[in-house]
Amino acid sequence: GSASNVGLSADVLALMPQISAACQTHGIPEYAPLVAAVIMQESGGRVADVGGDVMQCAEGMGLPVGTPVNVEESISFGTSIIANNLRLAGAAGPTDIPAISLALQGYNFGNGYITWAQARGGYSKENAREFSEWQAGLHGWSGYGDIDYVDHVLRYYQVSVGGMGDASAIADGRFAYPFPGHTYPGHNGIDISF
Repeated sequence: GSASNVGLSADVLALMPQISAACQTHGIPEYAPLVAAVIMQESGGRVADVGGDVMQCAEGMGLPVGTPVNVEESISFGTSIIANNLRLAGAAGPTDIPAISLALQGYNFGNGYITWAQARGGYSKENAREFSEWQAGLHGWSGYGDIDYVDHVLRYYQVSVGGMGDASAIADGRFAYPFPGHTYPGHNGIDISF
């Protein structure tokens, strides 16, 4: 299968050569559409509005939140985090939505979420909520991260599997492809293979 994007802004589309180069450098060339979807979510599609830090990774670079970071550094650093998270999540390719979801939530929460969630069966909205509440409580904060981050990113990401054509990576709030190699069945249920 393969992946592409939907709904990207002109600003994000203009960054595709840099996104592709960073993905190549970090060993994930087939995930350029995923990185573009993250940039769309993190920048709101407006590169100028985020001071160049299109992947909102200043804090991960050891800088105070909101510190200006140039576009190239942000894309390279953010892509390195996504590449590491995809490896930690065991992603099998750009249509492996369960592993991609785990990696994405790890991008938002920090990669400690990945091993925590793997011990609980992988990514789920419920354990994202649990982790968020746990971390907020530990730090005395009113909230922690975005429990809807996966859906927010995947709305810009579509997959094509086995000649079925392009489909959103999410469908009515449910995974379009619950397991690699299995396609969305065309009804409102989720088919699980054993």
